[in-house]
Amino acid sequence: LPADLGLMRLVNMLRRRFWIVALIATLVFMAVAFKTATAPRVYTAVSQVEIDVRETRILGGQDSSVLSGLPPSTAVVDTETQILSSRTLAARVVDALHLMDDPEFVPPAKKSLKQALKELIKGKPPAKTALDLANERAAARDIAIGALQGRVRPSRVGMTYIIQIGVSSSDPSKAAVLANKFAELYLTQQLEQKYDAIARANEWLSNRLEALRQEVQIKERAVETYKAQNGLLSAEGSTLTEQAISSINVDLVQRRADLAEKEARLRAVESGVASGSGAEATAEALQSPVIGGLRAQQADIARQGAELRTKYLPKHPEVLKNQQEAIDIQKRIDAEIARVVASLRNEVSIARQRVGSIEGSLGVKQSDLAANNVGAVKLRELERDADASRTLYEAFLNRFKQVAEQSGIETPDARIVSRAASGWLSSPNTQLNLILGFIMGFVHAYYVLGLRHRDGWVGYGAK
Repeated sequence: LPADLGLMRLVNMLRRRFWIVALIATLVFMAVAFKTATAPRVYTAVSQVEIDVRETRILGGQDSSVLSGLPPSTAVVDTETQILSSRTLAARVVDALHLMDDPEFVPPAKKSLKQALKELIKGKPPAKTALDLANERAAARDIAIGALQGRVRPSRVGMTYIIQIGVSSSDPSKAAVLANKFAELYLTQQLEQKYDAIARANEWLSNRLEALRQEVQIKERAVETYKAQNGLLSAEGSTLTEQAISSINVDLVQRRADLAEKEARLRAVESGVASGSGAEATAEALQSPVIGGLRAQQADIARQGAELRTKYLPKHPEVLKNQQEAIDIQKRIDAEIARVVASLRNEVSIARQRVGSIEGSLGVKQSDLAANNVGAVKLRELERDADASRTLYEAFLNRFKQVAEQSGIETPDARIVSRAASGWLSSPNTQLNLILGFIMGFVHAYYVLGLRHRDGWVGYGAK
């Protein structure tokens, strides 16, 4: 505008050109009002979801979740806000509400004049194939997804954990349905992510468990095979060789005690025989019933001899006969004692052989035990390997059970705190548009009059 246009001159110019200013302002205002009146009505509905920062413990204090909950941070809330406007979630809403069949989101294709003339000349077009229909359906779906993405506006409410989902539509009821469906499918998507994570974990753990189970079986079988091949089989905490040595030792102690007893009895009898006095009175002789009977007969003969010597002379036939009988009895006693000594010597010999045999068996078993101890080094290595695999298998098995117990109890990390009601008119803003139209009318008139002054159409200094 001209630099010499003062306030009073402007007032004088408006007063003198009132009808021109009023006409221009009215035309602009009417144009804005007409545009506002004919503009398509857009309604917006808002639903609200809250990112749940509280922690729910169902299976105990120790966290065994496959997919952890969302941490309460600003970055997480902003990320979830972006997810709400993602193409994936929009595609879910399109599929759930069949928006690819809604003319608001997929306007019907308009044929060009050229296409119409071609169809008129060529006649009825050929029927579409299933592939053509599928391609058209996919194209319509993509168009609907793009259109819906342009109508959803998720935003965080202040610094809270609440996200409001605003969706626009030409129908207020449809806007509310869309906003609520976004909130519902957002929660469903969170649950599906957790269920998918559990399913993948179950599948991986199941395959890993099967491999570990076979590995444990192979290693445990290797341990048992090595035991059998190297004589390391055990029962009740000790190997069979150790048990055999223990049993042999017990038997050897008993056999040695029996040998010592028999040797002592033999020495006692031999000592009595060697001394030539009272051999028949030894413990071994007295234990013989034959010697006992002979001693009884010897006592009777001695008694008879004493009686005969009192009656007859020493050369009497009865006395001589008695003496001969005494000599015969003594010989029989001596013979029986010799037989007992021989028997004792035979028993001692047998006992010594038994002790020697047992000692030989003990030596063999001790050699086997020494070899077993060398082989036990490799056995312990195999057992440690098998134990490590078994421990790993049990850890995976426990984790598999924990994951299986979580199936069906997972909850989303958000909740709907407010469902959308009928949408409110968000565009056009009639009141704001009319105010702007009124202002723009006068601004336009001022601009036009300023151009006229610049071009010399009218003098501002005219009285």
